[in-house]
Amino acid sequence: MKEIYKTIGINISVLCAKKQIKFPELATRSGVSKPTVYGILGGESINIENLVKIADALEVHPGELLYSQDEQQKIRFFSDFKEFKRFLLSQKSATK
Repeated sequence: MKEIYKTIGINISVLCAKKQIKFPELATRSGVSKPTVYGILGGESINIENLVKIADALEVHPGELLYSQDEQQKIRFFSDFKEFKRFLLSQKSATK
């Protein structure tokens, strides 16, 4: 279970870097205390309330914090594939 906490911390760090948000600013934006934010970044456990607050502050869906970058790519790929498959099926039925 500790692996997911590490993943969450990494994802928060990556998103902060991409959005140029410093960690103390994340704490202020989210309403989560600085010590708690730093603990989460270090792989400590996080409750659902703080997960949602931090995701909101980063303007992402909470689920984006839960999966590794590799897992997120796989999810996007399969989601895109499903959309593509629906498109192909709709084109096939439109030509009948």
